[in-house]
Amino acid sequence: MKQSFWLERGSGKKCYMLSPRDLTIIWSVDTPWFWRWVSIPEARFDEIAELRRVCWFEIRGSPKARVDGWLEVEMGELFNEECVDDGELEMSALEIQGGNEKRGLILQGIEIRAITPN
Repeated sequence: MKQSFWLERGSGKKCYMLSPRDLTIIWSVDTPWFWRWVSIPEARFDEIAELRRVCWFEIRGSPKARVDGWLEVEMGELFNEECVDDGELEMSALEIQGGNEKRGLILQGIEIRAITPN
């Protein structure tokens, strides 16, 4: 499994990013007309996934514009009541309605980080 690990500057909390190759991306294997694997210099990983065209995909959350022009999508929150560090976390982003074509998404990975209280 390829992942990136770092400590957040302000809080010192752990942050992880999972590589797109370690995710299950439907229609990304042997279907280059839907997804293709490319390299870009600013990515953390050697390969990232580029969405070319699908009709059944959705990311739930609110996009937040970043200074560098990329968008960040908050997919949800998890409360780890017992502060367990050795479990497994599953997440998904999907479309459940279908029919409208989606394209142009660049997936560099999924970042998991602690919430910093306001």
